[in-house]
Amino acid sequence: MMRLPIVPGVRFRWARKHLGYCVGDDGSVWSSRGRWCSDWKQLRPSYAAKGYQMVRLGTEKQQCYVHHLVLEAFVSPRPPGMQCRHLNGLRTDNRLANLAWGTHEENCADTVRHGRTTIGARNASAKLTEEQAREVLALKGAGMSQTVVGARFGVGESCIRRIWRRQTWKHLAEGERR
Repeated sequence: MMRLPIVPGVRFRWARKHLGYCVGDDGSVWSSRGRWCSDWKQLRPSYAAKGYQMVRLGTEKQQCYVHHLVLEAFVSPRPPGMQCRHLNGLRTDNRLANLAWGTHEENCADTVRHGRTTIGARNASAKLTEEQAREVLALKGAGMSQTVVGARFGVGESCIRRIWRRQTWKHLAEGERR
């Protein structure tokens, strides 16, 4: 009879589609070493290019994302069109409590909520600070020309035009001030 590992405080489930492997709700992945799965070894994950943890499973050493293995084992197979969301924004936190299936839009909203996007002054191409961009938006309502506003901040008309047309600094409300 095949037994799952016993670790205090950790629940285990068999990894879907991978015989001889199981997953813990703490984000750990284990491989059975014996014919009867009585000897378990915890796998050490490697890191993918974007910082997600991966393990190699099976005789063909198929690379699998740890967060996918956890959700598939404890929640469900990946629904069509869904992505794995790390609810606290930490790509290496693969605990079941931190993971959920969600849409691309939800995943993008999480990225913004966690401050991991390069909007506003965090963008390497930004020529103005957030405070200056807010002032540019306020000056639009005052009827000033793009040329005058651009000269005031030391940028070209095209920079001011893109802000006014909401092509850049979209996340700021019109005329908003802090």
